Parts: sequence; structure tokens; C-alpha cells
Amino acid sequence: MSIDLTPAVCAAHRLPALTTLCRDLDLPLTQGQLAMLAESHDRALQSAGRVAFEAGGLESLLTAFADSPWLPSEELPETLSALTELFYHLKNRTEDLVSDEALLRRMREGFDECRGSVELLADLLEGGLSDV
Repeated sequence: MSIDLTPAVCAAHRLPALTTLCRDLDLPLTQGQLAMLAESHDRALQSAGRVAFEAGGLESLLTAFADSPWLPSEELPETLSALTELFYHLKNRTEDLVSDEALLRRMREGFDECRGSVELLADLLEGGLSDV
């Protein structure tokens, strides 16, 4: 017996919980957008060479950024996907010496400082994470 752990299958199992979380956070994401976001999260993990042993990475990111005034509703899934990729890139760069919570807090602060620009946020955080 084999277990299918492709991003699409893993994402499908998380959709009910993500739907509830997004409703609670007032994030206007459709089922299709949530599925794309969950798949994007799983691809970001794979691309960074990381494995998640428990759910929660995407959920933590959604919670951290949900109330940002700079989160553009018209580009919400794309922005959240880019933030997910940046998160795992920075986790690798810091060699996991920074907790997820501390990194997400610093990313959120920087995201607001950069007025919602993920590119500027990446530049800001690449310049130094010593203050995290």
C-alpha cells in the first residue's frame, strides 16, 4: 500500500480547517484559492528541502498577516504564496535558530513597514535578521 503525499492530496485534506480559519480571520478566499494556497505552501516546503511533521505553518502565516492593512485583497492568494516562500527561505537562512513565531512577527512588522511589498520585505530581511 502506498500513501499519496503529493501537494494536491495534502492540500485537499487541509481545506476544511483552512476554510474555517479564513472565515474566522475574515480573509476573503474561495475554496479554489485556498486549495491553490495550500498546494503553494507544500511546494514551498519541498523547494526549500523542508518537511512539516505537523500542520500549522500555513495557518500561522495566515493568522500573522490576516489583519495587515497592506494585504491586498485583489492579490491575496499570490501575496500569501510569496510570503510563504519567503518564510521557508528565511527559515533555511537562519538555520532554524529563529522560532517560527519570532520570524513571522518580524516578517509582519517588515511587511507593514514596506507597505505590503514582498520584494522590499525580502530585501529588508536579507539585509539582516539579527534583530529577530
